[in-house]
Amino acid sequence: ERVALIDVVKAWNEEEFALFPRRAGGDGCMSPATTFGDLSLYLKARLFKYVSELMPYYPEIPVIVSDMAVKNPHLLRVKELFESFEAFKMIENFMVGAKKWREIHTVYDVACGHGLVGILLAYRFPALDVVGVDVAVRPALAAWQTAFQQNGQKRPHW
Repeated sequence: ERVALIDVVKAWNEEEFALFPRRAGGDGCMSPATTFGDLSLYLKARLFKYVSELMPYYPEIPVIVSDMAVKNPHLLRVKELFESFEAFKMIENFMVGAKKWREIHTVYDVACGHGLVGILLAYRFPALDVVGVDVAVRPALAAWQTAFQQNGQKRPHW
C-alpha cells in the first residue's frame, strides 16, 4: 500500500474522524479496540497530520507519537489518542483563559488511565503540578512517559 504526498500534507479536517474504524453495533462510535497497527497507511498518515497540526508549537509531539507507534503499537489505541488530544485542547484553552484571573498550580487528572492528558498538560505547562489518579496503573502510562522523556523537551516532572 502506498500513500500519496497530498495525503500527508493536506490539512486535517474534522470530518476525517469518520474514516476511522467504528465499533460493532452500528452506533457510529469509534472502535476502542483499534490500535495504530490496525490502520491503513492512509489513515496512519492522516492521524500523524492531525497530531502535527494539534500542537504546532511543539513539533516533537508527532515524533513522540511515532515512537509509541513503533515501540508500543499495541498500547497506541486510536480512539484513546483522539480523545486525549481533544480533551487536552479543551483543557489547554480553559487554562490559558483562567490564568488571566488566577494562577493555577495543580491539576488533578482523575481516572487518568493511560495518562496522556496529564502528560500533555505537564508538557505544555512545565511549572504545573499534574497529579494522575486511577485505581490501577496501565502499561501505557510508563510507555508514554518514556516516549516523552526520550523524544521531547526535558521537563522537571510529570
